[in-house]
Amino acid sequence: MSSQNHDQFLLLRRVLWRFVTERAARLDPEDVLLAEKRLNDAIDRLVTECVVAYFDRATSELAYQARHDQLTDLLNHQAFTRELELELERAGRYEHGVTLVFFDFDNFKQINDTLGHPQGDRVLRQVAGLLTDSLRRSDLAGRMGGDEFAAFLVETDEAAGGTFLQRLHEQVDALIVAGKLPAPVAVSAGLAHFPTEADSAEALFELADQRLYETKRAKDA
Repeated sequence: MSSQNHDQFLLLRRVLWRFVTERAARLDPEDVLLAEKRLNDAIDRLVTECVVAYFDRATSELAYQARHDQLTDLLNHQAFTRELELELERAGRYEHGVTLVFFDFDNFKQINDTLGHPQGDRVLRQVAGLLTDSLRRSDLAGRMGGDEFAAFLVETDEAAGGTFLQRLHEQVDALIVAGKLPAPVAVSAGLAHFPTEADSAEALFELADQRLYETKRAKDA
């Protein structure tokens, strides 16, 4: 609890006690002592409840920060991977599919070098926002590090990833046309589907990463 809150409780205690003392002449000594005890007990309970609420909020904020990327507010690499592992366990149990989408930006270093890192950060935040807006409530997205992002789409077939990527490309292009993203921005992606193509989070990432770089090589050819 902050020193400001502590001072406010002391002020509250003084105000309430002044209220009691102004009426003390009409009270028996025992009633004055009882009023003082009840006043102190009430303030102590209020202080305890505020302290507990403060630490609950602080703990919750720290837990959130530990799981989320500071720049984009997406899940960080560790938290995303853990959520994917849990989702694959559910998918295996209930026999439904999960699609992993793994993508990064083409020549992102060029954006940082020519336009500056603040502009590069803005690009990352805007595309992270697009990614979040494109997902259903059941899907999740994460920043894997640098300019690498991932998302998993639950209860999907093998065609769902392609549909999702097409929509993402169209949204990125629309922002470029509107002048909200610089023209060098382009995305390359790889897809992998559970359980038809891989049976674990690690295998999904390996396959999606391989396909991502195959896409990059095809663009450079």
